[in-house]
Amino acid sequence: TYVLDDGEVDGADAARSFEVAAQAAHLQLAGVATFARDAASYQSLAAGTARTAPDCVLIAADTESGAALLTTQIAAAMPQVKIFGTADLAESTYSDPEQGGITLWVDSRVVLTSPTLGLSAYPPSARAFTAAYERRYGPPQLAAINGYEAMSLLLSAIERATHRGTRPAVRSEVRAALFATEDRRSVVGTYSINRDGDTNLRRYGVWTIVNGGLTFWQVIDA
Repeated sequence: TYVLDDGEVDGADAARSFEVAAQAAHLQLAGVATFARDAASYQSLAAGTARTAPDCVLIAADTESGAALLTTQIAAAMPQVKIFGTADLAESTYSDPEQGGITLWVDSRVVLTSPTLGLSAYPPSARAFTAAYERRYGPPQLAAINGYEAMSLLLSAIERATHRGTRPAVRSEVRAALFATEDRRSVVGTYSINRDGDTNLRRYGVWTIVNGGLTFWQVIDA
């Protein structure tokens, strides 16, 4: 695997996390590099990457980094190589050429992972949220359902900390209520919050791209 990141906090962190995981699994990396954001061309980088003969390429970046152009030029330089992308690329601005995304002939070469799952893997309330969102705003990006649940969780914590609005909101009490969340039923499934502030949700969605659209493939356990 050859790892390319955009040098931003999320991209660099994802790349480093992959390096650590690869070392733990005794997987040899073909190389690691940071690419210039929004460059006019990545052909030189693609050619250099191709010379290392990787079996696949991981791009850890966001959609405003130039990752779509990089992906297309990597695909052209290495016709047989699979290209993997991190969660920040799981948006229509990366997948859809009409929105500046990758060209259609690259679609079948790309696999993305995201904490967002397909609707089939969520409870019925997720379908209700998606339908309501789409009626008002159009098709949601993958992250929309997570944003909705983050908002709902915080509002729930405020409600509990203020005894349904009958007492003033105190930050420490809201925080305590948030961390006391246990077995919360939500649009993304049932979860609890641990002492580090993370959920105990450990499932990730694997997404492919078909005709410029993100298509849910399967669930993996992290």
